[in-house]
This record gives sequence, structure tokens and C-alpha cells, in this order.
Amino acid sequence: MYSNRWSKSRMLVRGMQGNRLQRACLLPYIAATVGIIASVSDALTSVAVGSVKISMHKEAYEQGEDITVKFSGGPGNAADWIRFFPASKSIGPGNGIWLYTNGTKAKGGNARSGSITFANVAIAPGEYDIRFLENNGYKALGEPVRVTITPGPPKWVVSEFRRRHGVVGTAYSGKIVAYVTDRNVTFRKRAGPVWLTVLPDGTIKGEPKPSDVGRNTFTLRVTDSATSLHADATMTIEVFAQGKESVRHLKVMSFNLLGALSVMDNGYRKGLNAIILSDADIIGTQESFHRTIKVYVPEKLASDLGWYYNKAATNSTQGIISRYPIVDSGYDVGEGPHDWRVGRLAHGSKIRLASKPSKDVIVATCHLVSEPYGPYAAYRSGATAASVLAAEKKSDRDEAIAKIMGKKMRGCSPMPTESPSF
Repeated sequence: MYSNRWSKSRMLVRGMQGNRLQRACLLPYIAATVGIIASVSDALTSVAVGSVKISMHKEAYEQGEDITVKFSGGPGNAADWIRFFPASKSIGPGNGIWLYTNGTKAKGGNARSGSITFANVAIAPGEYDIRFLENNGYKALGEPVRVTITPGPPKWVVSEFRRRHGVVGTAYSGKIVAYVTDRNVTFRKRAGPVWLTVLPDGTIKGEPKPSDVGRNTFTLRVTDSATSLHADATMTIEVFAQGKESVRHLKVMSFNLLGALSVMDNGYRKGLNAIILSDADIIGTQESFHRTIKVYVPEKLASDLGWYYNKAATNSTQGIISRYPIVDSGYDVGEGPHDWRVGRLAHGSKIRLASKPSKDVIVATCHLVSEPYGPYAAYRSGATAASVLAAEKKSDRDEAIAKIMGKKMRGCSPMPTESPSF
């Protein structure tokens, strides 16, 4: 009946040429027909919204698991999205994990059905309602799905890692606590040479014997103190005979800590992870001092890693941390027009890679002025090759580096040639 009326009304409209009385008589009929159409259209929209369904293949997931959410019956807006809400809280703005229906945080795709995957879901254990929300708003479509996040086992940052080498007859110590992202945990050694002890707090210590020369491999276990869940990792320590130390590879890294790791969520943990994942041996840092809480971040990083740090730079934006001992922190370049806010132009340290035979390196780190600076000049509106080169020349960065490597190095001038310099 609906389609017949619509066809008839269109025929009648076409036939209403030049007859006012006929048109007047038909207007109520047309209005009623349009009303029917509008009400049917509204009913169809309501049915579509009410038919939104979301589902998952199980009801409980461990922290860190991927969670795939299937959906169907959506309205197809580019900004329809799916979000986790704590079951105890109402729908509204706040922190929480979410994705658009295209599986990203950039709207688009107009998907009415499909699936999206939330990777490595690391939210706190508890119950959550997963909801389908319409067009960047907080109007929930369909019924939520309840999911439970359970505590997972402790997580090592990497499953295999190395520590600084040991020497026969020389006391060895270090820490492994930073290699695990959880804090309420205990450590133990499951397997490996007997000379090394692993304490519950993650301290390692011992003294290798002549029979331990070579590559030593240890299996370590970390256990969650509350749940007893555990995870294993492999650690290696190379042991040398006295007078036979050799460091064949050295990885040096520069790391801008971006506001002393304070301008991002969980910044300090992310900084630790970055260092561990890099497998670097020596790291020169910039933006190292937190001015608000007066914390020199390289000192804390070195303490957690069981490393060494440049103690002469504790009021500076620059820093050096090293898995090898720092034996001299006096290699600094004096103040000048290139200084970054406070401190000296560059801080340098002599680092002892091996004692017998002796092998040292000298590493200097600097944070040069940010204005003028060629890369910044390049992204400004109207930038040209000439304007970028002019800004770079004005920055005097070449001169600053020459100064660091030249005759101004306090305590050793010019920079020593008997040790490699970085």
C-alpha cells in the first residue's frame, strides 16, 4: 500500500497542470502521503540504531592481550567509535581506550559492520563495558558487552638481555629490576652458573671463577607477589680471565628526554624501556633535569639500571649514563653563547670499558640552542632553501661542535687522542 500510494501521488502531481481547484483538493492527500513516508523513514532509522550489536569471542582477557571486537548494524558514520568504560562508571568523557570503527584513531571508513582489534590492552584489572558510540559523541547504540580484565603474569621488557662483562676473581654486582615493568614482584635464578646469586629484590652479585670464563647464560624468573603468576627471561654475562678483558662492540646513543620524561603519560617507564630496547652501552642525554621537582633523571635511570652516571652534571640539562664505570667526569666545555639554559656547553666523561688491558673512551653530550635552527626554519610557512641555510649558519652549531672537540676541554686540552672520543 505504501509504494502504491507513493506512485499514485507522483502521477497525480504530474497531472496537476493549470487546475488550481484540482491542486487544492489534492494537497491534503499529498501531505498525508508525505507524513506516511516520514514516519516510515523514522521507523527504519530507529530499527537500524536499535540493531547495533557488538561481540567478542570470550568474556575474560589477561592484561596485555589483544581484544578483537566485532560489530554490526551501525549507522555508518565516519566517526562512530567503540570504547571501554569501567563498569562502575557512567558514559562520558574521561580516560579510556577507544578506536573508530575503522580500527584507528583517525575517523573514516563509514563501516556499518566489521571488527577492530585493541592491541596489548594494558588497562587495570576489573570489569568493563564495551560500548558502540555514535559519531564522536556519547550516545550509546545497542547494548554494551561486559568484559573482565584479569591480572596477567609480570612482563619483562625484553625476553633476552646482556649485562656488563665480568672478570675472574673480581666481585660483580648489578640490578635487573628495571627489566620488568611490574613493581610488586620477586626475582630468582632458575638456571645458570652457580657463581651468580639473584636476590628477591632483583640485585645480582657474585664472583666468577676460572671455570666460568666464556659466555654465561642464566634463566631468570620474576613472580607476581599477589597472584604467583610468573615469567622467565634469559640473561647473559661474558666472563674474562684477568688481563684478558675485551670489549669488541660498543653502542653509543643520544637520548633527548623531552622535559626530563615528564611531558608524556608514564614517561619515566617509557624512557627506561627505550634504553633497554636499544641495548645501548653509553647514553648521552639532553633535557635531563626536572626543574619543578628538582630531579636529575640520569641519576635515577642509572640507579634503576644498576649503571653509572656523570655526577658532575647534576644541575644540567645534559647527562651521561653508562653500563661501564665512569672514572672521570671532568671533561666539560666552559660557558658561552651556545649554552642551553643552564650549565656548560657540553659535559664529558671518561668511561673505562676494560681494566686489564686498559681501554677507555671519552663521551661528551651537548644540547645546542634551538633558535635559530635549520630544521625548525624548514617547516615554517614560506621557507626556502636559502632561508633554511641562513638559519642554520646563524645557529653556529658547527662552531659549537668544534669548540667541544677543540682546546676548551677542561681537565684535558685538547681532547685526548689516546682514547676514542664520541
